[in-house]
Amino acid sequence: MKKRLDLGDATLRGMTTQDLQALRTLLHDVQVRRFLCDDEILPDDWFRETLERSDTLDPEDLGLWAIEAPDGSFLGMAGLRPLGENATSRADLVGAVQLTIAVGPPAWGTGLARRASERLLTHGFEDLGLPRVIAIVDDPNERSHALIQRLGFTRIGADAGPAYTQTVYELGAA
Repeated sequence: MKKRLDLGDATLRGMTTQDLQALRTLLHDVQVRRFLCDDEILPDDWFRETLERSDTLDPEDLGLWAIEAPDGSFLGMAGLRPLGENATSRADLVGAVQLTIAVGPPAWGTGLARRASERLLTHGFEDLGLPRVIAIVDDPNERSHALIQRLGFTRIGADAGPAYTQTVYELGAA
């Protein structure tokens, strides 16, 4: 079981299948799904399979993490997950660990996505010994590009996404 990671005003905790409804609500939000889900309404099976797959990564402390407010309410999710073959057209990225972050619009502009990402990256590099983490951002997603660049990622190329060309970023262990 993943440990809890403190963010000061929120907490990261390992997601479980009990988070299915909260994750569905987040990723069905029209503003969130625009880039994260290529504007698709994902079926319940996708959420169930994603959370179950995340559980199988738990012994390595990889997978998805819920971002919780002090009152336990769901604010978003973050993750460190290996890229599968169906997630990229670039063979050199298959198996690389990718940072994923999504917070609901009420938390936009509060710094929560940055704090959660920084804490998860610290966990990945210091606790898990990851040599690098990648981030893949749809080209029109200006907010995510700004976040990834503020986190210190460097552009290493592009990838063909389902809806948009994507920029691929990399951050190496310090």
